This record gives sequence, C-alpha cells and structure tokens, in this order.
Amino acid sequence: MTPSFTSSLGTNYEKSSPAPSSTPKAKRDNEEASDEEDTEVEADSPHIFSPDEEASLLARSTAEKTTGNAHFHNAAYLLAIESYTSALRLCPTYLSSPIAILHSNLAACHLQLQQWPDAQTAADACLAALENAVASDAHEQLKAKARLRRAKARENIGGWSALQGALDDYSALEKMPCVVGAERRLVLAQLAKLPPKVKVAQELEVGEMMGKLKQLGNGILKPFGLSTDNFNVVKDEKSGGYSMQFNQGAGK
Repeated sequence: MTPSFTSSLGTNYEKSSPAPSSTPKAKRDNEEASDEEDTEVEADSPHIFSPDEEASLLARSTAEKTTGNAHFHNAAYLLAIESYTSALRLCPTYLSSPIAILHSNLAACHLQLQQWPDAQTAADACLAALENAVASDAHEQLKAKARLRRAKARENIGGWSALQGALDDYSALEKMPCVVGAERRLVLAQLAKLPPKVKVAQELEVGEMMGKLKQLGNGILKPFGLSTDNFNVVKDEKSGGYSMQFNQGAGK
C-alpha cells in the first residue's frame, strides 16, 4: 500500500494548483522520462538486505541445504530437491556462490533421477551464477563439476545439438587444470567416443530435414509437372561452392 503523507498546509494542499514551472516543457518531459528509466533499472536490481537480514536468510538457507544433503546421501532425491529448492528461495539472489552450489546440487539430484533436461537446466543455472562470482579455486572446481553434470545430461538427451554441447563441455573440461584423476580419464574417453556419435546424429537430422524440404518442394512443383528430382545440386571442387542444375528428363 502506498503510504499517505499529510502536509503542514492542511487540506487545501491537494486542492491548490501547482505553481507555474519555469522549466521548459520539453526539458521537463525528458527529466520525467529519465526518472522512469531510473525506476526501471532499480526494479531489475536485486534487493540488498541489511547485514542482519542477510545473515538470517543465509542461515535458514544453509539449514535447508544441510537437510537436502542428508536426503541426497539417503538416496531420497525428490526430498533433496524440495530442500534445495527451499534453500534457493531463502538465499539472497546476489550471493552467487551459495546459489551456484544449490543449483549444482539440484543437477546431481536430477541426474540420479534420470531427469536429463532438468539436470541440464540446473547445471546451466550453476554456471550462470558463477559468472558473477569472484574467481577462486573453489569456484573453478564447482564450474568443472557443473560442466561434467551438464555434459552427462546432454549425452542422455541425445540429438545433434545436445551431443555437440556435451562435446563442447568435455573440450572445455580438458583445458581445466582442476580436472584430474578419474574425472580427467572420463573426459578424455568421452572426447574420443563422442565425435562419431555427433556425426551420426548430424547426418540423421540433416537427412530428415532434407526429406521434409523435398516433400515441401514436390508439393509446390507438382502443379507444373515437376519434382525436386528435376534439380541436382552439384559441388564445384575448385571453389567449394554449389550450383543447381535442371534436368527435365528426371523424375519421369
């Protein structure tokens, strides 16, 4: 509710006409527009709590996260998701590190439940939060963990785009010094295994797309007694470009 204010001038304050302004109308309009823009910027900014409020919210969020950790270790993944989600609601949004950790934990839960798209979304949120965090060894390790989880989710989602995304994640992980031991061996194994899968998925999706385009083209050309078989795409080996040739006898 908007608070009301009482003027020392009494009830005549609201009824009286404002004094004429010496400021030109165009300038006043620009100032008002500027005030509106400032208000919009402020509305998009996260609310900053007082130190006491922040400490209280963070303590409650941490308690929920601890409960979620216990559920996770007991393989109660749905309950863990509930706790981590509650912790996210309590945590001030400008605290990048705890926000990133909670999203990473959610990604781990969704992986255990084989909820691949949700796991990818949670890992994405973790990495987005880390973009605003101060660089540190702990954050680099958390970033690697999120990429590993996102790569696994993308592999299981399948399809050209998702598999290529998984390959990109593993390529980035290979360059991270904090990825060592079993994790590095996994990354190297996936970098060897994924490229053929990406190629097969690409060819399949391109083939399906071309089939749909051919079907559409045939529908358009049919009234003219033609079909897409009348047109051949020929590659110029010298330039690497393509040209289309018309063959009237084809398709009969």
